[in-house]
Amino acid sequence: MSGFRGRCLVSVLILAVGILLAMGLYRGVPGRDAAYFPKCVVRQATGWDCAGCGMTRATHELLHLRFGKALAYNPLIVLASPLIMLACGMQWAAWLYGERYRGPRVRFSMRTGVVMVVVILLYSVLRNIPVWPLTLLGPGGG
Repeated sequence: MSGFRGRCLVSVLILAVGILLAMGLYRGVPGRDAAYFPKCVVRQATGWDCAGCGMTRATHELLHLRFGKALAYNPLIVLASPLIMLACGMQWAAWLYGERYRGPRVRFSMRTGVVMVVVILLYSVLRNIPVWPLTLLGPGGG
């Protein structure tokens, strides 16, 4: 399956799966529906919160338009999600239209990748330090 039609079909299928997943996350309650949502492997192995801890609960709260609660669960993902969605949308458009696409594209340099990894690692460390105001970075907002 190649060409524009094939990419449109793949896009529709991915969008449908995304909507179904969002509906499940909207209806389920992370923490209460334990069998329904995955557990953090890093937290189970080390007892520490990783950069992604609280992300499912934050997304659940965003779907319910409760931005304050979402920020309390994972401020990094809440603040970064508009940029992530913009970058994914630009890359999707470039993939969908192929060579005909003349719009903006996301191009990350090696320096950008290193900065992103450092920010994620630093955030992971800082959110585990039990001192205010760093406790605000942990899932639940300290």
